Amino acid sequence: MVKYLLSMGSNLGDRIANLRMAIHELRGAEINIERISSVYETDPWGTNSKIPFLNICLIIDFQQSPYQLLKLSLIHISEPTRHICLSSMPS
Repeated sequence: MVKYLLSMGSNLGDRIANLRMAIHELRGAEINIERISSVYETDPWGTNSKIPFLNICLIIDFQQSPYQLLKLSLIHISEPTRHICLSSMPS
């Protein structure tokens, strides 16, 4: 398996619930989550929002190609206007 680092953040609605939902969705996508960092609150940047982000990082194992992981990099939450973007970098 190939190890990847994923960073995730949310600043909409119930931020911690959004992160938990994203983790749940990843587990359903045949991704083995090895470790999850603590949650960190950061100031927003790159957006007009004033709401702070909650951020986490994950170490994962994924059997498929990096391209396949990138295809999974946008996980839609229940409302169509809300999403969590995942950025990945092979280890």
